Amino acid sequence: MTHVKKIHATALCNHVIAIAGLWWAVAFEQFNWLWVSVVFSAVVVIISVNIGLHRYISHRSFETGPLRRKFLVYMSVIAAFGSPVSWTAMHRYHHAKSGGPDDNQSPKNIGYVRAWLTLYDHITVPTTMLRDVLKDQDCKFVHQHYFRLLAGWVLALFLINPLLVVFAFSIPAAFCYQAAGAFAVIPHSSRFGYKVLPSINNDDSVNSPLASLLSLGEGWHNYHHSRPGDHRHGHAWWEIDPPAWVIERFFKI
Repeated sequence: MTHVKKIHATALCNHVIAIAGLWWAVAFEQFNWLWVSVVFSAVVVIISVNIGLHRYISHRSFETGPLRRKFLVYMSVIAAFGSPVSWTAMHRYHHAKSGGPDDNQSPKNIGYVRAWLTLYDHITVPTTMLRDVLKDQDCKFVHQHYFRLLAGWVLALFLINPLLVVFAFSIPAAFCYQAAGAFAVIPHSSRFGYKVLPSINNDDSVNSPLASLLSLGEGWHNYHHSRPGDHRHGHAWWEIDPPAWVIERFFKI
């Protein structure tokens, strides 16, 4: 089974466990566990994906210190959304082909359902797009041992309290998956947003308040696709950008 298929299988399991866990918490009024999920979901989406995988590893949009760099690379594992190498490969290819016929993530090319579920067409990404990531020993190590590291995280949670597997891993991972679907689909339709900068080539992305709300800051897509090297995506006062706030206070040098 390929890395991508393993990620999809993991995501399916996490969604089943998440639904069961949410039902249990509501049915038995275990609302404290729901707050655990809220906190861990925010950490996973904002730090592991939005900052770690997206704005730092994929776009190198800010500089940080060596220990904080390692932290972001290894924190990316707990999102259960793919290794830094595989995620960066897919994302950089998407930016290079955005909106065109070769964009394997575009809802126009593969449909809204497949795009939301991240069931993308298979592609071959040139290694030239990944030179910096392939030279990063931590990224390579995480890629080679991704599912072992992920299993270690789940085991650690289980040993502390088995319910943490549900509320600190499966529910946050499922939310992360749906958040990714939101900013993969909604901002790539001009019906659901607005533009602040001219589009590049075939790119059709827009700034979407709805997508930004669902993904905790990743919906300002027109700006991001026009200036991917900027760690801040939202610039108007209403374009709330939690990842940029965290970057500027804890990671950016």
